[in-house]
Amino acid sequence: MADDSLQTRVIGVITAALHGKGDGIEAVINAMCQPEVAIVSMTVTGKGYCHQPASGNLNPDHPDILHDLDNPQTPRSLPGLILAAINRRRQPGLPPFSVMSCDNMPENGHVTRNVIVQLAQRQDAALAEYIQQHVTFPSTMVDRIVPAMTEAAFDALAGRLSSRDPVAVEAEPFFQWVIEDNFVSGRPAWEKAGAELVSDVLPYEEMKLRMQNGSHSFLACLGYLAGYQHISDCMADPHFRAAARSLIVDEQAPTLRTQGVDLEAYADSLIARYENRAIKHRTWQIATDGSQKLPQRLLDSLRWQNALPVAKKVKRACAARPAPDLRRRSGRQRRSGRPADRLLSAAD
Repeated sequence: MADDSLQTRVIGVITAALHGKGDGIEAVINAMCQPEVAIVSMTVTGKGYCHQPASGNLNPDHPDILHDLDNPQTPRSLPGLILAAINRRRQPGLPPFSVMSCDNMPENGHVTRNVIVQLAQRQDAALAEYIQQHVTFPSTMVDRIVPAMTEAAFDALAGRLSSRDPVAVEAEPFFQWVIEDNFVSGRPAWEKAGAELVSDVLPYEEMKLRMQNGSHSFLACLGYLAGYQHISDCMADPHFRAAARSLIVDEQAPTLRTQGVDLEAYADSLIARYENRAIKHRTWQIATDGSQKLPQRLLDSLRWQNALPVAKKVKRACAARPAPDLRRRSGRQRRSGRPADRLLSAAD
């Protein structure tokens, strides 16, 4: 794809849509209870799981979970919604479905299983036992940059289509989808469309979270402080570009246990993807909810580094040296009085 080019594509597999508030939760639960439904997948961000990120367990004090414990037939939370559908299918003997998370969390299938089973245990022990025996929760790793749509993006698309599409999305050409092959009622032949079906997704999750998401957060946080609006703007700065690649190759890649993947080539592909000016991925959007994102993107790598012998720690710590230097350079290049200048001063 050329640097500023735009290609359009109709996604024809989506044939219907329901909204919990507009159409009602009952309509959503009924849709999941259709006998032909074999897989329920989700992409709701980590916050939607009502879990404790440090442990991966259900947060029993979450307001939506408290509501769902008192009102299991009219749930508000994602775990409550899935649980209501599983329970309703179980009663007439419909076959169980698999629950597939596509969110950026380590072992997202295990987290999904934890929150749903633990919520069930607080509602109905027999239901919890049924889920543990009959429902599967395959983990996945999905890698594709999909920025939030802006009015400018909608306008550009309308100009090409001569009509407005309020549910359009923009995305980069690259995609990678790795799926744990663990489905209780069958699955489509996703491998024919380029998906990788594996027995263990965790090494791929760690690769993506640390190398791609970690460097994305690194660029977003420092880039926002430096006044850059988009990731591609950061990559036009040679200091940001060098620092990002150093983080990916020298700090993140050595912590991984992924086999059969050329990590240097993967790092080069990440840099090329970040340079794509047609993808207007805003730094503030990526930097949002850092407390939810950074533990799995950066802190696990820091723990790995801290466990190294002292001699290797010093060597690897030097690889992160461009980051503070980059901040100082950014501050010197700015005009006085802009908000980011004040943030940089506060950070220093």
